[in-house]
Amino acid sequence: MTPPLSPFLRSCLLMVLLAHLPLAAATEEPASPPPVLDLAELDEVPVPLLQPKPAVPADLNLPRHPEPIEVGLVVDATGVVRDARVLKPAAQPALDAAALSVLPRWRFRPGHKDGQAVAARMVVSVAFLDPEPAETGPFRGPVIVPVEQLDRMPMVRYQTPPVYPSDLQRQGIGGEVVVEFVVDERGMARSPRAINSPHTALSEAAENAVGQWTFFPGMKDGRAVSTRIQVPIEFTPTR
Repeated sequence: MTPPLSPFLRSCLLMVLLAHLPLAAATEEPASPPPVLDLAELDEVPVPLLQPKPAVPADLNLPRHPEPIEVGLVVDATGVVRDARVLKPAAQPALDAAALSVLPRWRFRPGHKDGQAVAARMVVSVAFLDPEPAETGPFRGPVIVPVEQLDRMPMVRYQTPPVYPSDLQRQGIGGEVVVEFVVDERGMARSPRAINSPHTALSEAAENAVGQWTFFPGMKDGRAVSTRIQVPIEFTPTR
């Protein structure tokens, strides 16, 4: 009959066996990145939710308002922009840099394939903020008429609500954002700018929504004119 091994010998034998076992971490293949699909492969394409526009760099003296910058990018499965690149560089590199600088703040409802959110490859145009109309010359060109001088105030034609940033809503961060903008003679909301806000992300959400609003323009002496107005937008977190 073989005598039982001592505790010391059992420990030595166990260490030898463990030394010859393959390590799972050493043999595992690294996880492959999720595939990026083309729009034609999707059941639902990404839908823009938040698209702040870049401003034209102040040090550029351009003869006219710049054309939009065409950018290729990936909208990942969470709706965040990745791997953005300019497809056709502008004559001024500063315009390309300004266009790329706002893309990390863009948000989308992601594309879907077979019921699952997926990363998708897109080409988008990044338009620059419109210049504010000149405030010179009585009724010559795009003059801005103060609201107290109007015969009729602008009236809302189309108004989309802002998209409440989900992370701020979960944290209970909300409040009132006051947005100032110009309603031009065509009823378009121009140059929206948050002048009072509790959070930068709420400012961007409010500005993006207001930029899509349309109005029946203000009237003065029987003609449509541009005017500057302010509106409060309330973000109320769910309890």
